[in-house]
Amino acid sequence: MKIIKNFFCFISFAVLFNPMAEANKAHHHEFIIQATKMKRLCETHNSITVNGIFPGPQLVINNGDTLVVKVINRARYNVTIHWHGVRQMRTGWADGPEFVTQCPIRPGSSYIYRFTIQGQEGTLWWHAHSSWLRATVYGSLLVLPPAGSSYPFPTPHRNVPLLLGEWWDANPVDVLRESIRTGAAPNISDAYTIDGQPGDLYKCSSQDTTIVPINVGETILLRVINSALNQPLFFTVANHKFTVVGADASYLKPFTTNVIVLGPGQTTDALITGDQPPNRYYMAARAYQSAQNVPFGNTTTTAILQYKSAPCCIGGAKKGISIKPIMPLLPAYNDTNTVTRFSQSFKSLRKAEVPTELDENLFITIGLGLNNCPKNFRSRRCQGLNGTRFTASMNNVSFALPSNYSLLQAHHHSIPGVFTTDFPAKPPVKFDYTGSNISRSLYQPDRGTKLYKLKYGSRVQIVLQDTGIVTPENHPIHLHGYDFYIVAEGFGNFNPKKDIAKFNLEDPPLRNTVGVPVNGWAVIRFVADNPGVWIMHCHLDAHISWGLAMAFLVENGKGLLETIEEPPADLPRVNQEACGVVETMWTQDAELAWDKLEEQVYTVAKRQEINLGSKTGHLSYWCDPEGEDGHDCSMQKTIMLKDGRYGQWKVRMKLLVRGINDDAWITVKTRWEEPTIFTAEGKKLKPKEPRQGVIREVVQQMLCNQAGGEVMTFWSKECISRGGEEHGDGRSEVDGAYLVGEKSISIVEDEDSEACGVVETMWTQDAELAWDKLEEQVYTVEKRQEINLGSKFMP
Repeated sequence: MKIIKNFFCFISFAVLFNPMAEANKAHHHEFIIQATKMKRLCETHNSITVNGIFPGPQLVINNGDTLVVKVINRARYNVTIHWHGVRQMRTGWADGPEFVTQCPIRPGSSYIYRFTIQGQEGTLWWHAHSSWLRATVYGSLLVLPPAGSSYPFPTPHRNVPLLLGEWWDANPVDVLRESIRTGAAPNISDAYTIDGQPGDLYKCSSQDTTIVPINVGETILLRVINSALNQPLFFTVANHKFTVVGADASYLKPFTTNVIVLGPGQTTDALITGDQPPNRYYMAARAYQSAQNVPFGNTTTTAILQYKSAPCCIGGAKKGISIKPIMPLLPAYNDTNTVTRFSQSFKSLRKAEVPTELDENLFITIGLGLNNCPKNFRSRRCQGLNGTRFTASMNNVSFALPSNYSLLQAHHHSIPGVFTTDFPAKPPVKFDYTGSNISRSLYQPDRGTKLYKLKYGSRVQIVLQDTGIVTPENHPIHLHGYDFYIVAEGFGNFNPKKDIAKFNLEDPPLRNTVGVPVNGWAVIRFVADNPGVWIMHCHLDAHISWGLAMAFLVENGKGLLETIEEPPADLPRVNQEACGVVETMWTQDAELAWDKLEEQVYTVAKRQEINLGSKTGHLSYWCDPEGEDGHDCSMQKTIMLKDGRYGQWKVRMKLLVRGINDDAWITVKTRWEEPTIFTAEGKKLKPKEPRQGVIREVVQQMLCNQAGGEVMTFWSKECISRGGEEHGDGRSEVDGAYLVGEKSISIVEDEDSEACGVVETMWTQDAELAWDKLEEQVYTVEKRQEINLGSKFMP
């Protein structure tokens, strides 16, 4: 059993009531991103974690303190960390979303996030903002009142963070890649979790179920966080009631409820009192599913609220542990009425400073879509509804992240061509948004990197309107860099003539994530007082990968305090012209390649790669010694001959990479000059006869949708001649040694755990073996000789 410790109560009291406590303290932490073996559901996986623990480290600070977190990436994926809900006033460089405010932290690199939390108290959290790494890279961030202050409610005996999550019995990054490759919805998770543990109702999980101890009469503050990737959740405790006092690090007028509802990204602070007979009570969470005919996980995760004086626990936690906890009643999976009652109970603790006059009034439709299958895609690439590929959009624009610069870098340094500022303030076509007969012409959105520009200090209102395209759904919409007031929610199409009367301008809740009702709308307001580039996106990660996002560009105001800070010196930089690297490297260790072929081939493959960074493109890099750019591109390629000698050829390479996401291609041309033959000891042999140099051209064409997809490799005939006989099967004899040439076309469509596919074929020097066992041998070598085009390209 995992028992939540009690030490945090002493931290809380010490900080809250020690008048000598240091104010405005800087807290220093180190996050090491690494692969860690974790066993769940009877299976062990090499999961990405922070500091080897899951969930990650709990951070506790006071309002007004500064966090300094050095993130060191020792994993095999690019990574960033987002500090969910932190305003990041003028410190947008620390916000964390990949390719929005920074380029990713590449494997082997590090970055220091430094920011101050001001004017926020309650529960926030942090998580990875790259691919689906946040499935296991997340943790709580608790913001206590300033030193010497107290809560605006009776002080609890203890603070207990509970992180609700999802677990895949697979690599979550591969789950996303498979979805991108096929165009279908990603596989649903295999379990929900509380503090990383599935709980008693799942196989192989009972012994690690999370336990929350409580005394009779004791009040604890549960800080509940929905860190699940794709699922809103109901949360309840058997026979107990909650008093909700805060959400998203803002205080609320207290209200009582039996159930808490959280969309992904949302947090809720709730007091719970030990007022029941001493026993063991399940704390349970399961899905709220608003979309019809969409697969979801219908299982239940549990923890245990355990009274210290319960019969099972007197004299020790293990005595009588077999007593079964009491199970709570949970709402039905599609209980939208419970969700509505819960959200309508939220009111700010005090009168809110809601903008009453507006400078910007946006109407943004949100929803899914279907892209027609491209003509050059096979059916296996289009497994969405009716042979399509899933997409999503806001105002008919499916958001495309850049791959060469982050949006904030491009804005700050005035780099053209990365984004435009023409995101529409209203949908291009007005239609019955929540109707059941929406024209199929509206299902396929445009794709682009479109931002909406706001002047500093603008008073902004946004109407977020769900649509019935594909299916209506409750969407948790999160805005980075801002809290906003939710002034109204409703169902159907927003009608300003009658719905404005429903606006709460007195005490609306202040949040950073709003659950837009299924088949409905929500209205939010805020003042654009934080310069930078801030993404607004659906916090269902499957949807953001399809493009359900947009971004605001908030201009600087007047003076230093209204201007974004300069970027930190260690901000991850672009390499050459992109966040990614384009590199070709050749080993020259011929003897090791010959003596330890299997091991060395793998090593060579890892060094012979073209790395296109995180989303393939907009990179042009020419390396042509015969041209005018002056780059020295001479390299060495070593090939073993059968009799122990090896040849070295100089390489002149011309490399062009361009395109982005849906359309990307690579052209690689390699010229081999006249070979020089060496003995195994490295002694140079003079040619006995004239040799014909080898001309080898490789054209690699990649058709990728967000770096997943079809790769075609065309090889020209490779011929080595030294007066020997040229064989009709593509082989040439050199002093009795055969080198295999080929004219084959290799089409690779399936990606493995690290790549879209293999785009290089290496043939064994043993021609007979290659000829006799062609299929087996080619497969073996291909898996070791790959160019990695996966969605998180390794260096």
